[in-house]
Amino acid sequence: MAAFVERNPVFCLLMLLCAVVAPWLFKSVLTILMYVVLAFVVVGLVIFGSMAWRLRSIRRQMREGMGSNAGGKAWGGFARDRGADRGRDGEVKVHRTAGARRKRVSDNVGDYVDFEEVGDSDNE
Repeated sequence: MAAFVERNPVFCLLMLLCAVVAPWLFKSVLTILMYVVLAFVVVGLVIFGSMAWRLRSIRRQMREGMGSNAGGKAWGGFARDRGADRGRDGEVKVHRTAGARRKRVSDNVGDYVDFEEVGDSDNE
C-alpha cells in the first residue's frame, strides 16, 4: 500500500480530499472503480473461456485428422487405416490415374553418351 502511495501521490491526495469533502462522491467513484474492475474480470473470463473452447475444438479436429481411434494409439500415425486395402506386409500395388499423361519428350530426342570413369593417379 505504501508503495502505491509513493508511486501515485496525486491520485491518493485527490481520493483523500474526495473522501473528506464529499463522501457521496467518493462512494460513487469507488462504485465506478468496482464496476470497471468487475468488467475487466468478466471480459477476461469470457476471453479465457472462448480460447479454451477453441483450443479443445482444434485438438479434436487434429485428433480426427490424424486418424486416431478410441481404442489405442494416441496419434494413430499419419496414415489412416484402410482396412481391406492394406494387404499383406511387403505387397506393393501401383495404381495409374485416369488423367496420367504420357512422356512429353519422345524417345528419339537426344543422344546417349557412353562414358568411362577414370580414377585419380594420386589415389591409386
